[in-house]
Amino acid sequence: MSKIGLEVVFKTETVNKIALLRNVLRLMRQDGMPLDSLETRYGHIDSATYMSLVEKEGDWVYGFETPDIEIIHGESGGFDLYKLIAIEKTIEKVITPSNWAQYFTSEQGFSTCRVFDADFDFWQNTTNPIEYQKSGRSYEKNELISNNLPYPLEDKIVDISKNPGVRIFRKGYIEAIGFEMWLSDCFFNAIEGYSTKRLQAAGWSVQQCTNGVIHLSVKPIELSDHGDIEKQRALRAALFGGP
Repeated sequence: MSKIGLEVVFKTETVNKIALLRNVLRLMRQDGMPLDSLETRYGHIDSATYMSLVEKEGDWVYGFETPDIEIIHGESGGFDLYKLIAIEKTIEKVITPSNWAQYFTSEQGFSTCRVFDADFDFWQNTTNPIEYQKSGRSYEKNELISNNLPYPLEDKIVDISKNPGVRIFRKGYIEAIGFEMWLSDCFFNAIEGYSTKRLQAAGWSVQQCTNGVIHLSVKPIELSDHGDIEKQRALRAALFGGP
């Protein structure tokens, strides 16, 4: 079993951050997560106190953690995107993805929701060789390239550009895949459409939901360290284009 993550992406101008925090806490409560000790910028406090302090400030700026989960959020400058990420901290399942997706897909400005293997996603997007060395993990299948910074900041990094799980910010959407995905008209307009036939041929299960949302899914193992890399590349290419 692996820890899972969930990422929801919205158009930036539609997001009410305080309302978003309130709904995140509600979804965590529905999933049975204890909310009596949140690790926040204000210290370890309960969710009601945290909500009160955020409302008093008039903005939700920083994420928070509990023993079960880490919440990260923020704008992606220049891309008109706002992302909310929930990552499990243990292999005990605490997130019910379908519940979170069902709520957020009905929100104004919703673009995508994806569920992913947190460890797979981390290593697919890690460029620092030291991280690999500390974990005893090989990066021999990836080249070392320059980070293109001027001296004395120039250094070698791991080239992740060909990884099937690489996460790329595009104008109006994030190019990334997960073993479950909910995709809106807003997203498909940004990538200029999709082909159900091509998605299914690559191995995606395709389901039409409400509000024009398309649900894609594969077995979790397909998009993990145990999956076949060529199948992973085919899954990505079927959605975002490429060979």
